[in-house]
Amino acid sequence: MRLQKVMLAATMFFMITITILINTDTLEHFKAKKDVNNDTNNIIETISTNEKINTDEAINKVKEYLYDTDSYIPSIVEVDNVSEGKYLVHTYEIIKNEGGEHTSTVGWFEVDIYTGKVTDIMK
Repeated sequence: MRLQKVMLAATMFFMITITILINTDTLEHFKAKKDVNNDTNNIIETISTNEKINTDEAINKVKEYLYDTDSYIPSIVEVDNVSEGKYLVHTYEIIKNEGGEHTSTVGWFEVDIYTGKVTDIMK
């Protein structure tokens, strides 16, 4: 009889311990999942609340980039098009000679619409 009581107590202790471990792991899993969801929501909020820069600001960003990198700043800096969240900015000069004129490209740059980050796509 005493052995049965010991076995019953050990079985109950084992079941309680297993239940606690399972609940702790499940709780930690849901907490981690909640943290990931919160991080994702914060990133999405940041992106959606950022204001887009306009074409004039994109042009100024490229001029600043050229100035900061001690590069030549041509007389014409203009947005060529917008694609996939980036302005494509063309920098060039118009060269005139006896036979007419032509453009002389200095560079092509991408400017992120949200961050204003400039990337020289010719390098």
